[in-house]
Amino acid sequence: VVGAVALCDAVRRCWSSLWTARAIAYRRDQDIGHEDISVAVVVQQMVPAEVAGVLFTADPMSGRRDHVVIEAAAGLGEAVV
Repeated sequence: VVGAVALCDAVRRCWSSLWTARAIAYRRDQDIGHEDISVAVVVQQMVPAEVAGVLFTADPMSGRRDHVVIEAAAGLGEAVV
């Protein structure tokens, strides 16, 4: 994202993701009230990366909180996000 206008648009898209049909259906299926949700958007400068990844503090497949899952790939992380 380059520029203030594009940044504001990107943040709006993140916020609006709370109200996609998929997000609403997930909350309904999990019995999560719309009043019980919020979203935070972190904005930081992009830096060159040799390796990037994601760490899950609970197994995303099983939900087990005693499993930590780390996924990494060369580059900016598009392959793991």
